[in-house]
Amino acid sequence: MGSRLRWVLLSTLVAAATVLALFVYTPKEPPAPARPAAPRITGDVVRVRVTPAGLEPAEVHVPAHRALTLVVTRTTEQTCATELVVESAEPGRALLPLDRPVTFTLPPREPGVLRYGCAMGQMIGGVLRFD
Repeated sequence: MGSRLRWVLLSTLVAAATVLALFVYTPKEPPAPARPAAPRITGDVVRVRVTPAGLEPAEVHVPAHRALTLVVTRTTEQTCATELVVESAEPGRALLPLDRPVTFTLPPREPGVLRYGCAMGQMIGGVLRFD
């Protein structure tokens, strides 16, 4: 076998081994973390906290056709959510003093979604899903 042929065969084997090694040993991206399911509230009171991450929990499933009390407590000063707007609630808008719960009363609602959030265009917001 000529040296040129050996060189071509060796080069081909090295290239194939390199491609195979890259295919087999290339690290895969880890799967995205599972998003926790929105909690389901069966009672008449929903408690939400304003944290540096926003409203927690950000989404809550609640029973339809029942009056509901939403209690919001701001636990941080690192947010714009110093005032909250909740449509069709009493009150519909309220200041959120630090570490003091504020209560919003919602009348019975049909199944659907109610979005609420900070007074600055709801940059920080939450969702109540009435089921």
